[in-house]
Amino acid sequence: MMRYVGGVLRLLAAGSLFVATVAQAKHPITERARRNVDTRITEDFRIDDSCNSVGDPPTAVVLVPPRHGDLRQEVVHEALSAARLHTDQKFACEGKPIYIRYIYYKSRGSYRGPDSFKIEWNEAGERTQSDYDLQVR
Repeated sequence: MMRYVGGVLRLLAAGSLFVATVAQAKHPITERARRNVDTRITEDFRIDDSCNSVGDPPTAVVLVPPRHGDLRQEVVHEALSAARLHTDQKFACEGKPIYIRYIYYKSRGSYRGPDSFKIEWNEAGERTQSDYDLQVR
């Protein structure tokens, strides 16, 4: 099984099964957001070796909300793009429908400048945290 979180795919060999893990980032994840527009900041999905979704994406709990904007989550069922994967099976997975959790940020009003937030991901009791630093333009 593989787990993908916002641009990072990590695999851990567990016998013949691949299990993806996401360690807590030591440095904040830096992203850009457009002023007063829903901007996709991160995504999370899980797939097996055949590129099929494995249950729902891990839940995301906002531990520290952004000061100058709002977050929104959405789980969608859509075709997987090979551009999202950085593994040998990326082209075999192209177009397969999977469940993906997206997190969007939208600044309040016409705010421009830095913002940040912290999310805790929970997958079957395993909790990891991610810090995000945003530059709103």
